[in-house]
Amino acid sequence: MSRHSLVQAIIADYIFCQADVEKIKWLAESMKEKLPTLLASKQGLQVACVLFNHLDAKDRKLVVKSVQEPLKEMITNKIAHLFLVHILNNLDDTVISKKKILSDVMVTIDENINDKCFQAVYLGIINPKAKRFFTEEDIIAFEAHQEHSSSKKDAAVRRMELLNIITPPLEKFFEEHMQFYLSDISKNLLLAKVFQARIEMGDIKNSDAIDEMFRQVQKKE
Repeated sequence: MSRHSLVQAIIADYIFCQADVEKIKWLAESMKEKLPTLLASKQGLQVACVLFNHLDAKDRKLVVKSVQEPLKEMITNKIAHLFLVHILNNLDDTVISKKKILSDVMVTIDENINDKCFQAVYLGIINPKAKRFFTEEDIIAFEAHQEHSSSKKDAAVRRMELLNIITPPLEKFFEEHMQFYLSDISKNLLLAKVFQARIEMGDIKNSDAIDEMFRQVQKKE
């Protein structure tokens, strides 16, 4: 039933009209393994994000487990990928994020590098809630009930940990395809963002991707 957009709209209305936080927590606990089924509409996304916020660390791991089977489809789905962004930006255990989500995301780089939804997963980490990349509706979903979130880790610390996980595989991809993407930077906005992340993370001297960029630039000259 939770897959139907009408049901999702009703649950969304209930959540945003419900003043009793304990009732929302009860709903979150009862649906914790079914959150992916809500991702058929933007209202369903709002519900999934709110319920995830209310869950404790143990139950959030069950949510992560529930997205593993449909993960590859979620990466390129226009709504479901936004829930992955929300999970990554709120799950304190970035080791779990790496093992259960990002490792599977990264193996699809060659296949999905030019997909806008795939790109948004990385963009959602390096520029969380940026209006340039996410709609107002998306940001409302990300922020709804954040005041009740069980997350304890500082967001800046989590972001840097995620960048250290997800940036190196993208650097390797662009290093191997630098000539193609450098010929027209508009082909993929991730290239500039990967360089931005590397500069922020430091250790520029040991970046093979940046070295390759300079080699390609010198060739053109």
